[in-house]
Amino acid sequence: LRGRAAGGEGCRRSRRRHTRGRLRRTTLSLWPSMQTPLPRRRLSDRELCSGAVRTSHYGALLSDVSVDFSLFDTRAAPSLWASRPLLGAPQRGVMRAPCSANDLQTLLADYEGLHLQPLVAAIRPKRPLGQRSAEDESIALFLLADYANLFHQMGSLYITAAAMRDLLGSKPDTAHSVHVFLLNNASLTPTAVFWSPGLSARAPRFVGEPAARSAGVRSFGRVLLVQPATETWWWNVWKPDPTDRTALLGPIASWLSSAVLGAPPPSLPPPQLPPAAAEPGARRRLLLLLSRAASSDRRILNEEELRTSLEGRLRHGGTPPVGSATEVRLVELGALSSREQLSLVRGAAGLIGAHGAALVWNLFLPAGAPVLELLNRANANAYYSNQCRW
Repeated sequence: LRGRAAGGEGCRRSRRRHTRGRLRRTTLSLWPSMQTPLPRRRLSDRELCSGAVRTSHYGALLSDVSVDFSLFDTRAAPSLWASRPLLGAPQRGVMRAPCSANDLQTLLADYEGLHLQPLVAAIRPKRPLGQRSAEDESIALFLLADYANLFHQMGSLYITAAAMRDLLGSKPDTAHSVHVFLLNNASLTPTAVFWSPGLSARAPRFVGEPAARSAGVRSFGRVLLVQPATETWWWNVWKPDPTDRTALLGPIASWLSSAVLGAPPPSLPPPQLPPAAAEPGARRRLLLLLSRAASSDRRILNEEELRTSLEGRLRHGGTPPVGSATEVRLVELGALSSREQLSLVRGAAGLIGAHGAALVWNLFLPAGAPVLELLNRANANAYYSNQCRW
């Protein structure tokens, strides 16, 4: 397989290499077609329990809820892609909300076939109905996080942030009152810094860990059941999705960047002038060429040659699709911490790389920065082209 990007030979693999890569992905079961089919139903807007429960595409918001952490199943699986039940078997009464039995049955019908159905089935009416507790006015988020891959976990993060904005109207100054609980025993290593201090002042906790279970029954002013990213628009990856989501995603990127790094992303200067005309001492604007040298597949075999070719075009005022870049940097993002990756990307002039999780950083690029993805036809998908439209 051969491809060209910005004047250099981009991605080159033999047929045999390509076949082994496909088999490897099958073994890892990373694609929906290799696993239990993903639910096609998605939540819609609804109000129940005299306004105490609201649902949207991003999840369900329940007001005045008591949660008995001792009734969660500690055997919950670590990943959305596990074959065993994701939530274990939560016992009845694990949550109690000010709802009638009929309203809870309606809510359960909305969740039929979705990942959180076992949890919703275990919610019971709170008695006495209509009496509001003032014990704890904090907010609890419950979610099923995807497995430890940057693209997948960024989906969990973004859908959680979208749910907070949509159902809570939450802003960064409310993060101190938010508690994040994982319904599966997932590792959040790739995105940990975005959860805390990003979305909450407290690090997320698994509901089945001893510290959480020992809390017994707790009351929360509001409980948000966040939809898994696989049951939202985030997973529109197999065909183009032209929906404009910039009004949603832009503020989330700024929110997370500011919470982690303490400052909003810088803006790019107009790209009319050739980079060669930049004044001495001007701030460098990096075009990041993403290396996958340490990966077993989807590597750019001649990445140094590609970098040299791009640098030559910049020096001579060429016009590859690199925006206002003044320098090309070959970088392996996986060797950096998440904070370092964010700091590098949010001021970059663009990204070039083979298909891989690192391209999800396009969400944090300055507005107008281009992304060039090297993608073979046999693995055609719209992961990052959709995100760039959004």
